[in-house]
Amino acid sequence: MMSGSLFREMRLLVACCCLLALLAACGPFGSADAGPTPTASTSGATAIPTTRGAAPTPTTAPMPATQTACPGPGARAAVFAPLVLGSHQNIVYLFNQGGTSGSAEIKRYDVSTGKKTIIVNVPNINLSYAQISPDGQWILFTIPVGMAGERALQLVRMDGQGRQTLYCADNLGGFEWSPDQKTVAFTVADQVGNSTVDLLDLATGHLQVELVEPTAPGSFGASPAVWLDATHLYMTSLFIGGVDGPLPQSLSVLDTAKGAHQQVSDLIKIFASSGPCLSFASSVDHARLFVSTCHLEFGDGPSPHIQQGPSAIISEPALGGSQTAVYTNPTFAIATVRVISRTAMLLLIQNEGADTSHNGIWRMNLDGTGLTRLTTEGAGQMSSFNFMSQSPWSDVSRDGHLYALNFSSNQGTTQALLIGSLTGAGASPFATVSTTVGSVEIIGWTTM
Repeated sequence: MMSGSLFREMRLLVACCCLLALLAACGPFGSADAGPTPTASTSGATAIPTTRGAAPTPTTAPMPATQTACPGPGARAAVFAPLVLGSHQNIVYLFNQGGTSGSAEIKRYDVSTGKKTIIVNVPNINLSYAQISPDGQWILFTIPVGMAGERALQLVRMDGQGRQTLYCADNLGGFEWSPDQKTVAFTVADQVGNSTVDLLDLATGHLQVELVEPTAPGSFGASPAVWLDATHLYMTSLFIGGVDGPLPQSLSVLDTAKGAHQQVSDLIKIFASSGPCLSFASSVDHARLFVSTCHLEFGDGPSPHIQQGPSAIISEPALGGSQTAVYTNPTFAIATVRVISRTAMLLLIQNEGADTSHNGIWRMNLDGTGLTRLTTEGAGQMSSFNFMSQSPWSDVSRDGHLYALNFSSNQGTTQALLIGSLTGAGASPFATVSTTVGSVEIIGWTTM
């Protein structure tokens, strides 16, 4: 039989346990399936659900002071402040107006409203290279400075705030922004042709020579193309050939985890082509690589070569391996491929001097099925994808519904930027310029 004192202790213990359970249900952490608590409304408006301990609502922060002068020896760390983006799809583009007598602008076009906004205006120069950050908040670009071929690597927020110079160097070449937004890779060449691929750590301004390239005639010349992930960078290269033959192009990967001052022999060899008609794109999950090739016929006419079929698109593991044929065609010249989603790609068919009736932009499933025409090129017309970046948002809107392309007509005397739907045929211009006045180029997509 239980004693009275023991019985009272048991009752007290049960009461305490019930009280603790009640406090846990009402306390700041709640239970595992507790939902948000509606805030009482006294004005008749809909109550706004709130959750205790929830993350604060993102806000745009004012930009701290930044500097546009070259930092001197070495580089300067980037200054970042968050920008809250909107819901409208915006295409960002370059508009060069007359070089030294005009100005260069980075602009964005709101597809929903048709409004154009100037983000950057630089007088008396042309801009030639720019990229949008993976999060869509920043634009990285280069501008010429001085009179000896020196270029400045600059950064600006999408709202035009915080323009800053990170690095200046002679012959600073095309750059590639890593998908984690921490690193920028670019080429630098000196006056006698020595070149390197350098890495810039944006948080610290630390510069590191990652790849040292040979300078002997007929040697390997590698250029950053696009990042596969935070440590693997695809590199394209040309071997200098004879005047009577093609210039074979190859695709390699630079593994930055191997450290500084790598040699060409350290690169991972991925693909070698019999000619420069080579394009590639990695899958959205970075597991597969898609490579297209076509045929170049060399001759003595006004054009040194004619681009034509046969063409092929093959798939292989992202770092090389067994190849699978995705699509082949004996007639079409597939000039460019771009993977735009987990299931689809865009391809550019561009025959020269032969059957041009299929020239234009096409959509196709990654397994080679569902080839669908989106645009048609007429006589004297030519299309191109974004040549400054290959990330999906470089050519396709962030919601995956629209695409943009560069377009020239009248034998190249008129340039235009076009937008089209991935589910329909045809595309419409939103910017047009005569080449006697200036030039336009797609940079990529964001939301504002």
